Formats: sequence, structure tokens, C-alpha cells
Amino acid sequence: MANVAGKWTDKVARRLLIGGNWKCNGSVKSIESLIKDTVNKIMFDSSKLQVLVSPVALHLPAAKSLLNPKVILSAQNVSQFKNGAYTGEISGQQLKDFGIDWTLIGHSERRTCFGESNEVRFDVQLDCIHQSKDGIGTRIKHCILYRRKT
Repeated sequence: MANVAGKWTDKVARRLLIGGNWKCNGSVKSIESLIKDTVNKIMFDSSKLQVLVSPVALHLPAAKSLLNPKVILSAQNVSQFKNGAYTGEISGQQLKDFGIDWTLIGHSERRTCFGESNEVRFDVQLDCIHQSKDGIGTRIKHCILYRRKT
């Protein structure tokens, strides 16, 4: 059920979402080229489809300045902590302050390379939800994981 124009209904038009996580790749020059030559040339109906890109955090400002406003800019990750003495982390409040409303969480490499547990990811989800209630929240897209057999 959703509240649409003041009325509760179970008939809500869903929009598809397609996204690209750029992982730890690219330079300022390469993301400028990718955005200008590819991403901004994508033709889509934003009432039916959401297009999201997630460059590395260092490139968020450049991407933000170049992206077509119909394309959603997302962070690749968000800290499990609020603002504080957490070197190298980016809090949900900081993302929101910069105008970033979306983040990805739950990456397989965060689990395997950095040992992040389900509990840590759950804490991040709760923090994003609580901040949303305060009007400063970040929308999350949780990566659904699978392990390919080799």
C-alpha cells in the first residue's frame, strides 16, 4: 500500500532501476569522458526507469557537476557510524549534505576483503532509516550477493 495523492492504493506504478557501480576504477579524465560520451547520451523515460551511477567517492564532485539531472548519483558505500573520529569514512549526513541521496551497501568485496559482517550492514541500514525519519536520510540499494561456483 502507498499513499498516492492523499489516497491509499495498492496500484502504484513501479519504476525499474538500472545502475552501474564503477568500483575502484577511473580517473577524473576517464569519468568525464564516460559521463559526456555515454551516460549523458542515454535516452530514457524517467517516469518508468531510474538510471543510477556510483563512481568512487573521490569522483563524486566531478560526476555531480557533469551528470544529466535525470541520472541519479550514488555513493558506493556509507559508514556504519555517524559523524565523528572515523578516518576515511563518509557518513550518511555528509552524503546528504553534499546532495547525494543514494548509496550502495552490502558489496561482496566489503564482506570478503574487509570482513564486514551482516551485523555491520544491518547497522548501516538502520542508521539510514533513522536518518530518513530526521529528514537527512540516505536511500540505500543493498547488493544481493551470490557466490559463483568456479
